[in-house]
Amino acid sequence: MGNRVVEKIKNLYRKDKLSFFFLSACYFLLFAIFVSFPVLSGIYPFNYVPIFFSVLFAVCVFLYLYIKKRLFLSPMMFSLLLFGAYSILVTCFGSQDFSYAFTLMSNILICCVIAEFVASEKCAGVVIKIYALAIAFFFIVFLFVYRAEILSLHFERIGELFGNLNQVGFTLLTGSIAFSWWALSTKKWGYLLFIPAILIMGVALFTGSRAVLINSFLLVVFVIFSLYGRKKIWLSILTVVVLAILAVGILSLPIFTGLTERILSLLSTLFGVGEGNYDASSVQRFNMIIDGLNLWSKNIVFGYGLDGFKNALSYGTYSHATLIEVLCNSGLIGVLLFFIPVLRCSFVNPKAKEYMFSLAYFVCAIVVGLFFQMLIYSKAFYFPFSIMLGLYEYSSGGFKYTLFIERKSHSWLPFFSYQKGNISLTRTFVLESRDIRL
Repeated sequence: MGNRVVEKIKNLYRKDKLSFFFLSACYFLLFAIFVSFPVLSGIYPFNYVPIFFSVLFAVCVFLYLYIKKRLFLSPMMFSLLLFGAYSILVTCFGSQDFSYAFTLMSNILICCVIAEFVASEKCAGVVIKIYALAIAFFFIVFLFVYRAEILSLHFERIGELFGNLNQVGFTLLTGSIAFSWWALSTKKWGYLLFIPAILIMGVALFTGSRAVLINSFLLVVFVIFSLYGRKKIWLSILTVVVLAILAVGILSLPIFTGLTERILSLLSTLFGVGEGNYDASSVQRFNMIIDGLNLWSKNIVFGYGLDGFKNALSYGTYSHATLIEVLCNSGLIGVLLFFIPVLRCSFVNPKAKEYMFSLAYFVCAIVVGLFFQMLIYSKAFYFPFSIMLGLYEYSSGGFKYTLFIERKSHSWLPFFSYQKGNISLTRTFVLESRDIRL
């Protein structure tokens, strides 16, 4: 896949230097976006750098596709955009708190732009690898910044320099998912790629996020069952048990003392075991879910607007659960507009080489995020999801019910066309996949 892209760029340089410039710029800026957001978003005033890269990338994608190809607006993309617009609209009549409006809309817009590029270039695999390398770069920066704490083997939670600790851990975990897919999809030397996947996952646990611990456990189980397949299910179960015992031993090390204490206090809180060190944070989050459902039941359809949960209840913060946040903020309307694209794009064409990435991301990240993480405001969620959205369009969706915008011949004026049926793109994708395998 990567060789095909390099060869394509070389041919473009020989035949069409303008396309070569735009395509090279798009790939470079995409890597810059993936790197700069986790590294610089939590550091003022450098947090404006990734925003600058995002705007520049959007301009390059628009110009490249409009001049050389065509732009499109698919139902899945339209649903996400409508979710953002509706959330802001209901906020005008409800909470009137727009503090997260820019974050939500900027996330959705960059997600759609990346998906547009991925779908038009049919380069989901390449972009996943770019994302993996970008998170590997962030991983190296993280190790350098916190080298003293890590070498001392005595710390509780680290990573606050880069922003919210839970989000930092989740960002690293998404990179581990990307490397795991890369390893599973590479036949000859793929097992070597599990090394960065494991190392990045281990550092993600340094943030002390219990949600990331669950994400990591699910990822390990997913990889093991993917490696052995259905025919060796008992071997998969045995491997998981052995690794679980090994993980308990690793978590007993001094370096993971903080995380271990948080886990034990959580178990003590939920099941009444241990020494009774109850975890106030877990109790509060459980109460948030209950109170959020009660709040939503009073306005089921429309919701209360952005930060509706925060403004209606006494917690002083968001709900820490994506499903509860969307229900309270946007009601059933918002749930349908947001979760239909998320669920639909998580199950792409099984013949796609990147199918396992979408499935792994859904199982190991999205499912957990519904109840234990805040995804709708997280770039770390939207970046991998944008790849899934683009992959869905050219592998499964076939651009059904899609509006196309292209430049008229010998003119800069736009020409609009609407495609009702599933065009032959899915069949073309299958044929191309077959040719690649041959």
